[in-house]
Amino acid sequence: MLILNKLTQFHNSKGAWEPITKFKVRAGNDVSKMLDIITEINLYLPDDWRLTRSKNNFSILVSPSSGDPYILKGNSFRVDGHEILHIIDSIFKPGFFDQYDLRAAGIGRTASIDRKIKRENPDILVPNLYFFQPRPDDSASPLFARQYEKIKLNKKGQPLGTQYHRIHPLYKWGLDLDHFRWVKWDINGNVQYADYPEEDYHGADYWIIPSLKNEDLRGKKEDYLNNFSKLLQEHNIQKPAPPHKVSTPYEYEYKFLVREKTLTQEQLSGKIKEILNREGLIIVSSGKPREQLDTYFDDNELHLFRHGVSFRFRESSGKIARITLKARPSNTADQDKSKGEYRRIEEEMTVSISQKDALFKGERITALPYRLIPYVAPDCSDLKPVVIVKTKRLLLEVKNDVHQYAEVCIDVVNYERNRTIVGPDIEIEIESKGMGTNEIAHIAAKIKRQLNLDNSKESKYERALSLLK
Repeated sequence: MLILNKLTQFHNSKGAWEPITKFKVRAGNDVSKMLDIITEINLYLPDDWRLTRSKNNFSILVSPSSGDPYILKGNSFRVDGHEILHIIDSIFKPGFFDQYDLRAAGIGRTASIDRKIKRENPDILVPNLYFFQPRPDDSASPLFARQYEKIKLNKKGQPLGTQYHRIHPLYKWGLDLDHFRWVKWDINGNVQYADYPEEDYHGADYWIIPSLKNEDLRGKKEDYLNNFSKLLQEHNIQKPAPPHKVSTPYEYEYKFLVREKTLTQEQLSGKIKEILNREGLIIVSSGKPREQLDTYFDDNELHLFRHGVSFRFRESSGKIARITLKARPSNTADQDKSKGEYRRIEEEMTVSISQKDALFKGERITALPYRLIPYVAPDCSDLKPVVIVKTKRLLLEVKNDVHQYAEVCIDVVNYERNRTIVGPDIEIEIESKGMGTNEIAHIAAKIKRQLNLDNSKESKYERALSLLK
């Protein structure tokens, strides 16, 4: 569990909480936002997750939807059984370091830390975990664990000031090893998504956590829990609820077409935000539109299409390359298209450059979504690109008061096949990312009625084929 430190020896001269004081100085005055994020991290952080750097200290990079990124710095201790308590001692700006990392690197606390020292000792800066808000659209978790690094050396054999980190989604049940993404990190704490590591980058872990009972100055687990609960109550932070579990493995999604094509994405976004606010939902993020380029694959006989399956390769302005397999229930009664409702199994995975090249050559690849094709369309033969869908997407991420999320996407879509282009369509998609199905259905019905939308009875792949026969 991740928790803020409040023990006497860590008070500042005015008796204030050290992490809160540092947060106000280094990251912003709205402490409730930080506490809100900490409670959400705890929703996904496993009870026995070991956060270790030079010893038992940790560093978590928080990238909020508003404001600048910051680092949660602290130490981890074993408590009851296999449980680990992670105590936040301070808040840092990205690119800064604490005394424990300096000591491990053999650097004195009074030393002048320049770029050369940072390059030669990246572990004094690199985070253990990443928390993204909004969460990446292909992940159900906003929390990611760094599992592998790729570095590059200059001609003198010295490390550059950048690394590539392979990060995996982290859930309460543990690490998702099948899914990952790459981020490019530098010694100033800057982070950006990347499709693949650059050439010439190549690949340290520390697993020593002492017992909290042996740390006399740290106090007891109960002290931290009680103080943290009081702090949450003081700032009116409600305990989050786990993501809603559905009775089937199908995703719940609603799709509508906009009749008034003269409306812009920004105008539609404004109208939808008003509806969501009236329903008591919180707009977590609303970024700028981004471009998505989707290539849909099928065989010569369109067997995937005939089975209600789609398989796509996507590259986006977010610099993420991935493949996605979607399959509808074979029984059409399992979904109500009269309400714009879709239920689909979806499996998504980041792919490497070699996998991308093999896919476009018509070769088989080992990525899980591809390996599922024989199970959902057993008569499908070798795949080839069939249609291209270009989407300009504006994403709204919303949550209710117990941290259950949903996404509302406003898409401007064009379709291309054999160099023929049709469009644009304006489509609105509403999808649960942990929010209950009844609440999602209620939101979808409100948006459909108040914006006078038509049900979209086809997936983007199906619509592309129907328009480009």
